[in-house]
Amino acid sequence: MKLWLARHGQAGPYSVDPVKERDRGLTPQGRAVVVAIAKEMRSAGELPNQIYASEYARARETADAIGTILKIPVDVIDELAPHAPVYSMVKRFAGDDNISRAMLVGHSDNFNALYAQLTGDDDADDFVKAEVRRLKLDRDTLEAKLKWQLRPSDLGLRDQG
Repeated sequence: MKLWLARHGQAGPYSVDPVKERDRGLTPQGRAVVVAIAKEMRSAGELPNQIYASEYARARETADAIGTILKIPVDVIDELAPHAPVYSMVKRFAGDDNISRAMLVGHSDNFNALYAQLTGDDDADDFVKAEVRRLKLDRDTLEAKLKWQLRPSDLGLRDQG
């Protein structure tokens, strides 16, 4: 199974108000970086057939921009919210033969932990904003290997933590 993990792009200022934090969308610069990443994905032939996004505005907007450019549908699922454990969802996807090329768009805390769990690489760099990594996931063992990676800096843009 091919599994893309994409961290949302740069968003507006953090808010301690949970409602405002949920609704915090991409900045114009963040949107531009996400569009550049999506165009490079298209050029590289990195094409999932389904995108799943966190319900938080910054992740939804990132997924929608990528989905529009790649012409791929987006589903919003609350299992990708910040601090949610994503491993059980990946395990469920791995058991579904109808899911072969999926992209998850979410948050650094989810994906840093998930990446380490799937690859066994506890020393991997944290995901930067708008970064995409594609893993080859073994459906039986849930072990994964990194097969492709794209950061904004690969396109001459600035990486943001």
